[in-house]
Amino acid sequence: VDFDDLILLPVLLMREHEEVRERWQKRITYLLVDEYQDTNACQYEWVKLLTDFRHMFTAVGDDDQAIYAWRGATVENLGRLLSDYPKLKLIKLEQNYRSVGRILEAANNVIAKNPSVFSKKLWSSFEEGSPVQVVKMENDKAEAETVAMRITQARFQQRADWKDFAVLYRGNHQARVIEQAFREMHIPYVLAGGQSFFDKAEVRDILAYLRLLVNEEDDPAFIRAVTTPKRGIGQATLTGLGQLASSKGVSLYEAIFDDELINHISEKQLQGLRSFAHVMESIRWQANRGRAPVRAVDLISNPELYRSEERKAPELLDELMKFIDYERYLYDTLEERSAQSRWQNVQELITWLKTKAVEEDMDFLQLVQRIALITMLERSEDEEEVDAVKLSTVHASKGLEYPYVHLIGAEEGLLPHLGKDDEYGDPNKEDGGYSERIQEERRLMYVAITRAQKHLTVTWCKKRRRAREDIICEPSRFIAEMGLKTGVEEEKDPFHGMSPKERLMRLKEMLTQKK
Repeated sequence: VDFDDLILLPVLLMREHEEVRERWQKRITYLLVDEYQDTNACQYEWVKLLTDFRHMFTAVGDDDQAIYAWRGATVENLGRLLSDYPKLKLIKLEQNYRSVGRILEAANNVIAKNPSVFSKKLWSSFEEGSPVQVVKMENDKAEAETVAMRITQARFQQRADWKDFAVLYRGNHQARVIEQAFREMHIPYVLAGGQSFFDKAEVRDILAYLRLLVNEEDDPAFIRAVTTPKRGIGQATLTGLGQLASSKGVSLYEAIFDDELINHISEKQLQGLRSFAHVMESIRWQANRGRAPVRAVDLISNPELYRSEERKAPELLDELMKFIDYERYLYDTLEERSAQSRWQNVQELITWLKTKAVEEDMDFLQLVQRIALITMLERSEDEEEVDAVKLSTVHASKGLEYPYVHLIGAEEGLLPHLGKDDEYGDPNKEDGGYSERIQEERRLMYVAITRAQKHLTVTWCKKRRRAREDIICEPSRFIAEMGLKTGVEEEKDPFHGMSPKERLMRLKEMLTQKK
């Protein structure tokens, strides 16, 4: 029995056994069903079986928020109520207690393009509010950095909390570049649904090496690095190493170089640990280039540490990845598709690290120290209590509200999401011949817009990185459908062309001027 059976089996039971059906009909005098637009055919029949001829029930729903067809939800269930329950009393709840006028106007304009089961128009007693902003960006990196900057600036100017802001997107994969920008600027955030890029196992594996390079007392990083990929260092080796480290009061990594270690593990186990440590010391030495001493035992046993030529951060990253041989490890231990996906994540991480090193003119250790700090940002499991920006898909944001919302990636192919085999109607046809899929995507846009209470910013990029390629993008048709009175203007990014350091300095200047 699975979760779907918890609905199907009671329906079959009541349909086939009259005495069971009557017993439950007598037990349930009044029935309230919320989010009726998200019900499926089986749930609809269940309601009919429970209510029988008395029809003493209330259905609450909004056909404009039907966004779960992929789960089997049938928006037509709302329309069927009129024919199946002819005495149904219809009450329209059109007053909105969440959003200001301009946000509701944009939402009404978009959803008006869809055929509706129950026509309605949202209105609010609130003021018009600030205009909805549409911002065109050069690429998704600029989009992420600009959103991070704008949120930081607005938080200061509006004296708001971090939790007053939300960044919404169509797919979980869009969160990656936002996470990177937020971590660089130390913006706390929580991720609703999906998994953080920095929490993926393959990313954490590589970061463990970097953490160990900057802090050899980081025992969890050492254990993860020395055992991934597997290199013949198992539990017995770590137990012996741990016993010595505990008795000496040193880290596991430091204990590798203690002469007494041979009394706790075998010669073969010792060689495995020393080989690992020597490579790590070599990379650290080349990164330091003489600024920090290394152990004499390392210099004697590993002459390569004497290399003194300048090694840039990207070179040392390549050397570290060559030593780890992580790609082979993935393809040796996983199915090809999974290995390919995880290796792509690792490549994204390394590319990001190299770009940061070059753009911010950081050497290897500066880079590693920065990343170690960035990746230490923890997110509370209790998302309701933490003061942090919410990163969420539009689907996961349904039913929630935020004073300030940034909807990113409003582009054709993304929002609306276009599948390879989808056939869409011609938007120029007078009969509004859209496919059901496009109608659902429009409802998704409507849901996204109506999450905002005070201010909404919609962004789209001229180019977006997909599968390691830059794809030319077009603005979503839904932007034009919002019918903004001021039109869609390209707002110049005040931070364009600046390095992250220059951007931060410029932001501080802007905030100071606002005092």
